[in-house]
Amino acid sequence: MSQGKRRYGKSTNEAGEGAALTVREVGLHKAALVHMNHQGRITLPASARRSLGLDGEADLLLDLEGQALVLRPTVVLPVEDAWAYTSAHRKLLRRAHADSREGRVRSIGERDLER
Repeated sequence: MSQGKRRYGKSTNEAGEGAALTVREVGLHKAALVHMNHQGRITLPASARRSLGLDGEADLLLDLEGQALVLRPTVVLPVEDAWAYTSAHRKLLRRAHADSREGRVRSIGERDLER
């Protein structure tokens, strides 16, 4: 093993054989030992991915909280779709939904749309 490199994720059982460490309960949270390679890549344990409903590829938001790295599943929108999430557009949607609930609706046909 090269100097400065440590092995993680293995323990030795009574027979001296290597045994993989497993996720263990820590209070209400599950903790798992993960390894970061020289390129900064980590692998999320399958149990953590299942708990978060992550299947296949996913985008995660990385936050630094004190000495902790916190990864949160996130959704990334194309810039051209961002207008739909502006406060002005969301206000228009709330108004439209209120009008619809109150019966303030109008039906138009194809001919009306052409004008």
